Amino acid sequence: MPQAWVNENPKVKPINARVEGLRKNTAFRRLVERRRCLIPASGYFEWHQSTKQPHYIRVKSRPVFAFAGFYDTWKGSDGQKISTCTIITCPPNARTRHIHDRMPAILRDHQDERFWLDRSETNIDELLTVIAPYPEDDMYWYQVDKMVGNVNNDSDKCVEPIQ
Repeated sequence: MPQAWVNENPKVKPINARVEGLRKNTAFRRLVERRRCLIPASGYFEWHQSTKQPHYIRVKSRPVFAFAGFYDTWKGSDGQKISTCTIITCPPNARTRHIHDRMPAILRDHQDERFWLDRSETNIDELLTVIAPYPEDDMYWYQVDKMVGNVNNDSDKCVEPIQ
């Protein structure tokens, strides 16, 4: 049986969950309390809400950083084991708000990452204290080619700035 936040339909792949709904949604709450993970990244793509122009967004202070996430493992309708994860999103910081109305929850430092992964911590109110818009002064971004919108394009060109 699929988990409440996952659909086995290959066309429907939820990849994020709003921080505002984590306390209310019982499936999300259980997973945040017990199955937290880090999703490493060197940057992420975000499309401008109105122009649909993609941007590549990075953290200045760290070449690799972590999104806060949660995971689950379950059996699909065919009996096969399925592992899934999702990234938590939060409101954007003031400077990225012009690109999109959400941003992934980027953990600020190794201390927040250790806290997020601490299995002895299960209080959702305490856990969510590290989920906030990432500081804008430690971020930079630039426009990239729209080729990033096609999953078949997997090259360094996807992260090159455009003029």
